[in-house]
Amino acid sequence: MYLVSLVKELSQSHLVDFKVVSLCFCWYAISSLTSQLTKQILEQFDFPVFVGEFQFLCSLVLGYTAIVLSDRFPILREQLPGSSVATTRFVFNRRLLKLYFPMGTFQFIAKLFSLAATAICPIATVASIRALGPLFIVFSYRLYYKVRFPSTTYLSLVPLLVGVVIIVVSQSGDKETTRRTISDPQLSSQGQREQDLVRRMLSENSDYLKGIAYSFTATIIFAGQSIYAKNVVTNAPIKDPGSLALSKEYSHHDIEKYPSSPPPTTDSKKPTDYDLLLDKPDKLTTLIYCATYGMMYSIPAFMTYEFKELFFGFTIVSETVAEPNLHLVPWTLLVLNGISHFSQSLIAFHILAILPTVTYSIAAMMKRIVIITISMIMIRKSLSFLEVLGLLHVAVGLYCYDRWGSKR
Repeated sequence: MYLVSLVKELSQSHLVDFKVVSLCFCWYAISSLTSQLTKQILEQFDFPVFVGEFQFLCSLVLGYTAIVLSDRFPILREQLPGSSVATTRFVFNRRLLKLYFPMGTFQFIAKLFSLAATAICPIATVASIRALGPLFIVFSYRLYYKVRFPSTTYLSLVPLLVGVVIIVVSQSGDKETTRRTISDPQLSSQGQREQDLVRRMLSENSDYLKGIAYSFTATIIFAGQSIYAKNVVTNAPIKDPGSLALSKEYSHHDIEKYPSSPPPTTDSKKPTDYDLLLDKPDKLTTLIYCATYGMMYSIPAFMTYEFKELFFGFTIVSETVAEPNLHLVPWTLLVLNGISHFSQSLIAFHILAILPTVTYSIAAMMKRIVIITISMIMIRKSLSFLEVLGLLHVAVGLYCYDRWGSKR
């Protein structure tokens, strides 16, 4: 009874918002689960295009289902923020298709590179490099939009970059065991085994560097998608969706401060839900259109690169057993991964609707730290000194950028 009364007292005093805390906890847990499921799937089923296609399919089906259910069950619609579902039906419009074409293209390419990196590198490495998103966004604004940032913005990115480098180095793999095995005098006469171990070590290093390159590519593309979404989708009506140029009336600080402000209007006529959706699409509509483009791109990519190997290839299970690849598809894990992937997006929409932009960015920063920490613990059951040091640098860098670097 005392604990319950204490919780009520804290809630009423506004010191702790337990609704927000619980939502963030669920967001972090589901995001970590999604990352772990994706890694487990790709380790036993090396078909990243098919995995990405299945994620797009789940987002498409579940997003449309959420809109239909919100229409049939008003009590469910009341639980969703207004920015998540603007209308009671899904609107298919050529103007929206044109608007979401760059976003869908960015998301497909970035997801493909991200899945390819996850199949090769540890989750902590991929998530750490993804944390460099603010770095690429700042330099994109500086080089493309000619936005001038104060020196504090660039200084706030230094610990973030240092932390990512430390984590990437610490996650490069423990090569000491391999080196000791190669230099073991008892194995000096086994030249073939020594050559195999050396070849394996070089192959692992090559794959790891390739995964790092994939992660950097995905991060750069995700940063471009974020800039487009912030400047075009959430800030302006659909008049020129092909343009990425910032209006001269708005600065980077205005965009950070007012990320979802509706465009001013002088029309006295009350707009309908359909008009509002065309001027400012809701989150589920955005998710469905991006998933649609992802499916459109994934199908020809899958047919070109993975169809033949999946349906007609074989995987060697043991020295005498080889099974068709199609029989090895982890359908249960794929379905769970698709549901968790959609759920984390839906929870993120809800948190974004009830929190200020700065608070949401801090919550997203903490999510990245949680994913990196859990992935490290899952691999080694404990954190090394370098990993802890890298995590601290990433956390400080993200906080400094959010606190001082993103302000004009």
